[in-house]
Amino acid sequence: MTKQDTRNEIEKNLNYFFQVAYDILQDYNEAENVVHDSVVRFLKIMECQPKRIENEKLYIAKTVYRCAIDAAKEKASRIFIQDPNSIKDKRVFPNQTKSFEEKESIKNLEELLEHISPTYKALLHLRYSQKHSYSEIAEIMNLKSVNSARQMHYRAIKRLREIAPKRQGLFRKTKTLGKK
Repeated sequence: MTKQDTRNEIEKNLNYFFQVAYDILQDYNEAENVVHDSVVRFLKIMECQPKRIENEKLYIAKTVYRCAIDAAKEKASRIFIQDPNSIKDKRVFPNQTKSFEEKESIKNLEELLEHISPTYKALLHLRYSQKHSYSEIAEIMNLKSVNSARQMHYRAIKRLREIAPKRQGLFRKTKTLGKK
């Protein structure tokens, strides 16, 4: 692949990379910085060892994911008082019209996600927002096996169930026929 093809491929997937970072960080500027740093890192590697990377999109997505997790951990470790109105990024994205019930459900879910680790958040994002399979998640998150991804997914859902208010019924286990 030529340098121009590589640049075209990066430009074509910038929105995807940004979405991965934004879903983890929930901050527009930090997500942009993570994507920029990841692309720069990728281009430096391509200059030194151009044939080393087989799947460029996957490599950059992994880098974005790891940098976003690191940034989220660093952000979580900082202790500071912040105006509650400035916590969430207020930018409006296209096609963001949702019903009141959908907005309330999303708000409740976002509140729950604040109480789990960045790694679990990223896994749930990859599974539900990006629609990745367990094998893809294992590869992106650099896990040992597909079963590790499944187990981590189970733990994330279990943690959400533990912290979810009983009255909301979120993440409630459904009964199967023949079992109590």
